[in-house]
Amino acid sequence: WALGCPLYEMCALRPAFSATTLTSLRAKIARCQYDRKFPHCYPSALGELIESLLAHDAAHRPTAAALAASLLLADSMRVLEHRDALVNTKKPRTTAESSVSGGEGGSVSGGSTLSLDSNGSGL
Repeated sequence: WALGCPLYEMCALRPAFSATTLTSLRAKIARCQYDRKFPHCYPSALGELIESLLAHDAAHRPTAAALAASLLLADSMRVLEHRDALVNTKKPRTTAESSVSGGEGGSVSGGSTLSLDSNGSGL
């Protein structure tokens, strides 16, 4: 359920459960009352996955193993693995090409190391 809420919000650009008071929010969550109209720009399988993650009864929610085995996530993982393989096989850049100044004591070098200033901002 805790995965379904942020996933819903990232896709719908609004929280799954919203209300003006904490009492009404609690009631909506208890009744599993949320807007099931999912943006059409996403595959219906993603909407179905989110709906299953937000199921009121925990017994009806997918397990971690079921999520890992789902076709939707398996396809996404293949895309990410392919992207990572492409990134890792690219010719290394020179230091001048890969350094980005973060200003006032912060810098990002080579895309993998982040140095923060004393305020922790770095960028």
